[in-house]
Amino acid sequence: MEIKKIKKIVFIVICIIGIVSFSSCRSMSQSCGLADNTTTNQTEVNQVDVL
Repeated sequence: MEIKKIKKIVFIVICIIGIVSFSSCRSMSQSCGLADNTTTNQTEVNQVDVL
């Protein structure tokens, strides 16, 4: 019975560490491969009314 309790606690701790490291990955200056933190140039298009 004691071994099941220890396994459950270890599993919960590993999950918490994984979630914290995954969420802190986005706040770093360099991306962790999940998303690119690069800036993109966005062009503005203006529509002209033709009569």
